[in-house]
Amino acid sequence: MNIIYFIQSFLKTFFQIRKDNKIYELKEYYTDLNLIPLYNWWQCDQGDLSYLWHKKESYIPAFFKIIFHQMTFQFDYLDLELLRKYTEANYYENKYLATKDIKYKRKADTRKAEVEKLKQDKTETNQKLNDIIWQVQKELKLTWQIDPLKISAGYFFNLINQIRNGNN
Repeated sequence: MNIIYFIQSFLKTFFQIRKDNKIYELKEYYTDLNLIPLYNWWQCDQGDLSYLWHKKESYIPAFFKIIFHQMTFQFDYLDLELLRKYTEANYYENKYLATKDIKYKRKADTRKAEVEKLKQDKTETNQKLNDIIWQVQKELKLTWQIDPLKISAGYFFNLINQIRNGNN
């Protein structure tokens, strides 16, 4: 029974990898923040990575998570506080496991609580896309309407940076 399960698992993984490799080679998905429409980026940020496809598909290859994270680091301005706290929490957790020193456990727990608070704050302040577009248009006094299906996420974030830098 175990050998059959092993063979089934192996074949499933093998064919999954082959399918993902073929998809990877076709390049029918977004990999650049300056090419992905704002609406698609927003949906990916909300957790639906199927919007990385040029034409929406239901299948999501495993490497889409990597692509999305790589695109996240294409920002000119990026707040890395959440990532830093998460890394510190893991560091102290590993330090505690290695030394069994309770002070590292406390530090890890503190960082984990800070991570959860930052996540909660992000969720609470998470506005609707149309509200953010409206605010950008208002701040920059744009005479044209921003279409989230046509404007790239990269260009839109450059507009936000203009507001931050006071260049409106």
